[in-house]
Amino acid sequence: MLHTLDIVTAYGRPMRLLFVPVGTAGPNPLRHPLNHPNPTVEIFDRSNGFDGEHGHFTGAYYHPDDLLDRAPGAGLAPRFGTAAWDIDGDAMDLVAAWLRTVADRLPLIPGNAATAR
Repeated sequence: MLHTLDIVTAYGRPMRLLFVPVGTAGPNPLRHPLNHPNPTVEIFDRSNGFDGEHGHFTGAYYHPDDLLDRAPGAGLAPRFGTAAWDIDGDAMDLVAAWLRTVADRLPLIPGNAATAR
C-alpha cells in the first residue's frame, strides 16, 4: 500500500511525498519493481497539472532513514538548482512526523531503521 503526504512549501508550491514500502510496486515499475529491496520516499510537484496520479516526479527519491535522520527544522533541496522544489524546515518537520506514523503501521523489516521506529 502506498502512503502519501501533501504539503505546501514556503515557496507556495504544492508537493506530494509518496512512501513506497518494501514489496510494493510504486507508480513507476522501473523505479520500484515488486522486489525492490528498500522502502523509498518519492517527491512530486503538484503545481502544474499532473503527469500522473501523483504529479510531476521531481527525480528525487530517498530512503526514509535519510529523511528521518535530519536535524529538526532542516530543509531539503531535492533537486540541486531547482529552488522551487526546495522543502523548507517546517514542512520537513511535518514529513518526519508523517514518516514516523507510517513506519509505526508497517511490519518490522530486519535491519531497516525506518520500520523499527
